[in-house]
Amino acid sequence: MKRLARLELPGAGQVYVAGGYAYIGHLPNKQRLGTSILDVSDPRKPRLLSQIFIEERDSHSHKARVIGDLMIVNVEQNQGPLGRKAADGSAGKASAYNDGGFKLYDVSDRSAPKLITHYKTFGRGVHRFDMDENYAYISTEMQGYVGNILVIYDLRDPARPAEVSRWWMPGQHVAGGETPTWSGRRNRLHHALRFGDELWAGCWHAGVRVIDVTDIRKPRTLGEYDYHPPFPEPSHTFMPLAERIGGKRIALAIDEEDHAHSADEMERRRGRPHGCLWVLDVTDLKSIKPLSLFEVSELDSPWSRATPGRFGAHQFQEHVQGTLAYCAWFAGGLRIVDVADPMGSRRRPTTSTSTSAAWSTSSTATPASIFSNSSGVSDSFGPRAEYDLLGPCARIFDDFRPLGSFPFYVAGKLLRCADCDFRPQRRQTIFQILFLQG
Repeated sequence: MKRLARLELPGAGQVYVAGGYAYIGHLPNKQRLGTSILDVSDPRKPRLLSQIFIEERDSHSHKARVIGDLMIVNVEQNQGPLGRKAADGSAGKASAYNDGGFKLYDVSDRSAPKLITHYKTFGRGVHRFDMDENYAYISTEMQGYVGNILVIYDLRDPARPAEVSRWWMPGQHVAGGETPTWSGRRNRLHHALRFGDELWAGCWHAGVRVIDVTDIRKPRTLGEYDYHPPFPEPSHTFMPLAERIGGKRIALAIDEEDHAHSADEMERRRGRPHGCLWVLDVTDLKSIKPLSLFEVSELDSPWSRATPGRFGAHQFQEHVQGTLAYCAWFAGGLRIVDVADPMGSRRRPTTSTSTSAAWSTSSTATPASIFSNSSGVSDSFGPRAEYDLLGPCARIFDDFRPLGSFPFYVAGKLLRCADCDFRPQRRQTIFQILFLQG
């Protein structure tokens, strides 16, 4: 891989690339920045065109997708000091928060996006979604349900989105008399992706599901697979490969590793598997079978046991070409995994990085893919570091040296360039464009 450019922005929860533009949904930040739109038609010179700031209190807008001139972003309640523990916990009493939902924008002029509507759903609001020319496939909390469910909206009149249908797992619809067999919100829809007449859904601690939407008004479950227990990390994303391999239909699933908030918590996790990439045989959706796993070893990164933080898997690029999966590990960096042999997935011989933060990798097929480091400064653990932190003098990370003996984000130390004295600030984001050479 060869880096082409960098741009410093607040951390991103999603980067979507289409038609020479990058649409960036930002994680919660002090600037209250929700969405940035970049011109990346020249990937060596990305240009910031416009930014949308969040007016709603206690909210973030960390996801964005665009079809044509219509952009959708989420509005979701900030997690607060308990983080994921609060999100997975009991729904408890009703919150005063009522801004959750999604917003639609006219982006025909990328330099001046115009709000069309703010559609409110319920509870914490919308976490993630997919969309096409006609519909949005929304993961959101809804009144009467425990945890996020799927709600499909008709977007053909963007000023008036119309609910088309809902899908949920048995036990979620408590207002309808169902009783969950799990605690809190642990079993819920993370998000679903549409491929043909199917939606492929990561369902957190309930594993994965395939949903038939041939009749968009009556989605129904075609298949499911749940590896919890014994595997502890929740299912984030699920999708099929475009072509069969050896006559078998193959799908990929990836976990999102949970956050270790303290050294004590990290110690309790010793011996527990990290979040990983799954390769599954989905030829018969009634009998989905695991074929192999790809996991990054703790030996491959100096950040594997640093706290607070996460090391394991998080996400992959959601539109696979061929058999290469571009996967984001939290502190394990970017991994390109070849699944041509479903029984023995292997990493392609490319330079890897380790970072003290999450990476987002979501884009359509373009010559360049976009990656965003959401907080902290990256570090290298290999003999080469082709896409770690650059100073203004464009020296690679080998020419940086730590000020102090501990990792930057643990001890609060800074790094500086030996030539230009560039000193990244704590929690500074480095936005990078990489050319993927295969």
